[in-house]
Amino acid sequence: MLSSTPTIWPVKGWISSGFGYRISPFTGRRVFHEGLDIATKYNTPVKAAAKGIVVFSGRKAGYGKTVIVDHGYGYITKYVHNNKLLVKAGD
Repeated sequence: MLSSTPTIWPVKGWISSGFGYRISPFTGRRVFHEGLDIATKYNTPVKAAAKGIVVFSGRKAGYGKTVIVDHGYGYITKYVHNNKLLVKAGD
């Protein structure tokens, strides 16, 4: 369970939007943001925050190039707005 719990940052960067209420960049309304956005330099490699299985690798509306990792035990991480996708479902 410990190796499947996300405990590291997937990239070196800075928090551009935190968890909690914020003004939506799409609607301009106050909404709950369920994630933590970490910004970094273009072409920076992204690593999974813990052991897991890639359950999705492709394009998603509003997110662009997206990778979703299922870590088990109820933990899922999403990596969005990527430049390149180097993994596939099942990795």
